Amino acid sequence: MIATERVALRRRLPLLALAAVFAPIVARGGDDVLPDVLRSHLEAIKVDGVKKHEQFLTSDDCAGRDTPQPGLAKARDYLVEMHTKFGMTGAGEGGSFLYDFEVPSVTWSSDDHVAIVRGAGDADLDAFLPGTDFVPVRNSASGSAEGAVVFAGYGIVDDKENWDDFKGVDVKGKVVAVLLHEPREGKKDKRFTNEEWTPTNAITHK
Repeated sequence: MIATERVALRRRLPLLALAAVFAPIVARGGDDVLPDVLRSHLEAIKVDGVKKHEQFLTSDDCAGRDTPQPGLAKARDYLVEMHTKFGMTGAGEGGSFLYDFEVPSVTWSSDDHVAIVRGAGDADLDAFLPGTDFVPVRNSASGSAEGAVVFAGYGIVDDKENWDDFKGVDVKGKVVAVLLHEPREGKKDKRFTNEEWTPTNAITHK
């Protein structure tokens, strides 16, 4: 059994991100209508300064896109520091650039498990614990199944890629074990070589 909870996590993301400002200048009688204050701020943006921010945010120190990760935290703190330095005020509570929000999370309890019974009795029982021996996948549910285990590769049937993991595999009345994701050889003249994952990669498609 897998419990899906809505948990409040403090992701602490800045409300404002670095952005490029495009301000068209409309000529009227030879003079533009750009306010002096805006003009002075735009003129203060220098190529070297933009490169400095870009190089830091794309550096290995800020690597990682999953939440939470140390690199993401460093990028967050840097953005908050820069926005504060520029005299900006966040839209969060007390002028903060950070805010809380809820995200759905797939979790499991200590009672969740997978047990495999071999033979007719309970003597030959293998028990597996979540997070230690296996990780539940989304859309899982409680239940039981009985039958021989057969392996079907990635569990993919894709006519476009001329790929069929079930060819010659008898799955009727069986428990089918498949791999997550899809083949990624990354070589010429190999299947599944595109950079983007195909729809067959999804566990719900297998």
